[in-house]
Amino acid sequence: MHCSLVNRGETLSITAHEGESVLLPCSCTDLNSTPDTFSWWKHNTISYRYEEISSESDQYRNRVQLFNNLSPANLSLLISHLTEEDDGYYSCKVKHGEFRYISLTVKDCTLVNRGKALRITAHKGESVLLPCSCTDLNSTPDTFSWWKRNTISYRWEEISSESDQYRNRVQLFNNLSPANLSLLISHLTEEDAGVYSCNVKHCEFTDIGLTVKGKTLLFSHSPISCSIIGQQTYKKEYFGCSLHRHNGVKWNHALAHQHLLLPNYLSQFSSAPMSPLGALGQLMSCSWRCRGQSASLEGIDLFQLWLLGF
Repeated sequence: MHCSLVNRGETLSITAHEGESVLLPCSCTDLNSTPDTFSWWKHNTISYRYEEISSESDQYRNRVQLFNNLSPANLSLLISHLTEEDDGYYSCKVKHGEFRYISLTVKDCTLVNRGKALRITAHKGESVLLPCSCTDLNSTPDTFSWWKRNTISYRWEEISSESDQYRNRVQLFNNLSPANLSLLISHLTEEDAGVYSCNVKHCEFTDIGLTVKGKTLLFSHSPISCSIIGQQTYKKEYFGCSLHRHNGVKWNHALAHQHLLLPNYLSQFSSAPMSPLGALGQLMSCSWRCRGQSASLEGIDLFQLWLLGF
């Protein structure tokens, strides 16, 4: 039966987002019509020719679906997992030369603060959120990635949750909100400081400079010095401290081969994530050991704990 297309000869404009699905409508005015043949074509922006869409082609395999097997007069085309390449002009054609054009615009992810550099300061042992998101919250980027600049090779290296450096420390949120590409880094270390870049497929990016600050604790006591005693040269081998809080909880931290000498007879200590900041002014006992060629020295000292700042 002859099929006369709805809105034949006209062009319909449709806008969809990358990663989503879109229905390109095409149907016969008479729902009882059963066209002998029909086809969908897309305009090639390079050759300027229309090319027939096939579910067997690499571009559309497992991404296109027709509905005429359920309703013969419904010639609509469903395209899933939209990409930038799907953007363009389409044509629905029936055997006797009738057609309908559809202009499809596929919106990709335009980053907030694209091309800009942000600066964030966080503290060692804490967590930090590196923000990155699409301006359109309905966007679903096909691919995106986070990179960090290596301070030695000056090359960009992709961040992976499977690497030793980031395992169990990084988290993404695009599974909950596809347009939210932010990166959460937990248990910050000094090595996490540096320049990060959030990149989407079409080369948009946002750079973030992360500064990781440590907490500096000072002990008012004479320095622990391992140097020349008699004819022996001693090397500092161990330094560990224990603090009993008011609630009886014991805090321990050990440092090996650390420089402990500062001017004015002060010794420096960078706190662990579980720092005893609530116990300022209390006494802390520290044991130390220096090893020489044929003998070792060790001792236990008491320190008064003060916080100078971050």
